[in-house]
Amino acid sequence: MEAELPLIQKQLQQLNDTLSELQNKTWIYKGMQQQSQQVLAVHSSITEARANMDAMRSITQGWAELDLLLRSDDSLLQSSVNDHTCSGIKADGEQLLTLTQVNRDLYRAEEASEAWTGYLDYIDDRVQDGLLQLLHRALRFLTDSMNTQSGGAALLAVSLQLRDSRGLVFEPSIDDGPTAFLKTIIRDVYGAGALVPRISVSRHGDYQESLRQNPELCALEQEVMARLLQMKEEAEKLRAELNRYAHLWLSDKRAVFQEFLDYGKPLAVGEVEAEKNPPSLKDFQREIQVLLTVSSEVSHLDEGLVLQGWCRWTCVPSSPPCCPSSWTGKTCTPTSCWSRPPTASSRRPNPKTEAPPPST
Repeated sequence: MEAELPLIQKQLQQLNDTLSELQNKTWIYKGMQQQSQQVLAVHSSITEARANMDAMRSITQGWAELDLLLRSDDSLLQSSVNDHTCSGIKADGEQLLTLTQVNRDLYRAEEASEAWTGYLDYIDDRVQDGLLQLLHRALRFLTDSMNTQSGGAALLAVSLQLRDSRGLVFEPSIDDGPTAFLKTIIRDVYGAGALVPRISVSRHGDYQESLRQNPELCALEQEVMARLLQMKEEAEKLRAELNRYAHLWLSDKRAVFQEFLDYGKPLAVGEVEAEKNPPSLKDFQREIQVLLTVSSEVSHLDEGLVLQGWCRWTCVPSSPPCCPSSWTGKTCTPTSCWSRPPTASSRRPNPKTEAPPPST
């Protein structure tokens, strides 16, 4: 190993000198045993140091197989990185430091020497590459899960709720919720780089800082944000489509009904003056049919979709208030959900004794 050679150059030279001297001696030479033990001691130290290096290499290479991100029991992304994995990486970092110090003693290296600094840089490169593979695996998990063609389980979930005068709102907010959630996840993924103490003494900053500058990781992070934007755009289109029913909850039903009784039809926008004309039986039938059509449309709306192949959207019928509205990576039971208008009765009302359904 190239990084090892400067550390053992002096010992190898002494070893060669000793072997050359022993070649000229007989087996009855008094110093034969002592010099032989010196040769074996050097060999033993180098062999142990190399075994320690193999152990360190195995540790860093093993990180590429660890999962920082996991799905919860409902298959959605957990709201934080895997604690078990992080604890293991932190323990690995302490072991790397211990093995490094053991090797310094085995090589009898001076801590401030150029040879030892170069050796630490060599280990440092292996550590940083192992962490790079760990973070790459985590961010690749996100991009693969957010692929429209993945066909896998949804990664995140939102619900669409009816909130009185605010109309249809996403819970959590489609503007801030998923963005803040994913940014926190990515921040925690990079945070794994700070779990391992820096090995090199000549390089500044921790591994997290160095990995933040890695172009591969930056590209994956940008891909996650781009796919998030695509999902938000599709969600807004969905809300816009459903807002064509906004009059069902925004209009004053009493006023609409009174308007129908006065004019026999809904007044057009801006039509403030019109001749009063009480509704006929045909007018009632027409408005009932309009309500039946709207009721049928709303009744057949999807109660759940998967946006962009990875974000589960749910629209649940009205239910009692349950959970707080926070982004937890799980479907939040709405506090005031989608309210569907009741199906209008198909029988003919008696205008003298009954109040017909309001026109909307």
